[in-house]
Amino acid sequence: MKEQRKTVEPTTARKYMGPSLGFLLVVLISFLMASCGDDPAEPIISVPDDRCIELGDYLHAAGFCDTPGDANGVVVAGGYAYIADWDAGLQVVDISDPSSPAIIGELDTPGSARGVVVAGDYAYIADSSAGLQVVDISDPTSPIVSGGLDTAGVARGVAVVGDYAYLAAGDAGLHVFNISDPSSPVIIGPVYTRDCAVGVVVAGNYAYIADEEAGLQVVDIRNASIPPASGEIETPGEARCVAVAGDYAYIADNEAGLQVVDIGDPSSPAIIGELDTP
Repeated sequence: MKEQRKTVEPTTARKYMGPSLGFLLVVLISFLMASCGDDPAEPIISVPDDRCIELGDYLHAAGFCDTPGDANGVVVAGGYAYIADWDAGLQVVDISDPSSPAIIGELDTPGSARGVVVAGDYAYIADSSAGLQVVDISDPTSPIVSGGLDTAGVARGVAVVGDYAYLAAGDAGLHVFNISDPSSPVIIGPVYTRDCAVGVVVAGNYAYIADEEAGLQVVDIRNASIPPASGEIETPGEARCVAVAGDYAYIADNEAGLQVVDIGDPSSPAIIGELDTP
């Protein structure tokens, strides 16, 4: 059954990171980070001095492609953009000409596609009430379901490393799958987080989970079958998405904007910077 979307009043819609109408493919012709230094504790959009640059002067939309559903997630691999398009499932867009992207393949998934990653010839989709769906994309024009496994909770985000997939499953926390046979994924270990797991990224030996009101949760994944919680830190807003680079995690924290977390010691993450976005 397709998951029903929540209606959000226009005055409060900006607080939510929910589905957008269609997919606007934006190609950054030139992207220069406006910062007067490399200190992640002081993220800066623009500052009026000659060392900094207004990002707006260098960001240009080169093309767009409207999708039939509500684009929730996207990943780029091999000249194609793979879009988790809510109730329209997986959309495959040819981006070989960035000024004229075009849908060349699609697949309606059993749930509502929220997140997608690509590894090899497969796309792994967080498919809301339908759990993890594995799609064979060896022919991007004709993607087909290869395997899948329903789970407790609502699948919101997914990461893949090696033979394992990590699924952020909402109130059911983090689910770990063995995907050595993509046609038959096997769940091998759940980790129940404190709130609602909506995003996950894996770096090194750890999974970093955006856990809404519980902030950032860190899980040691070296023992995939029984991954123990390693560290956590509550953020001032609601952690909706997370990215990791080096010793830092960058969290989209809903109304609290961007939070920068030092994860040099994963067992003791600490907020070291923030940026209130408009």
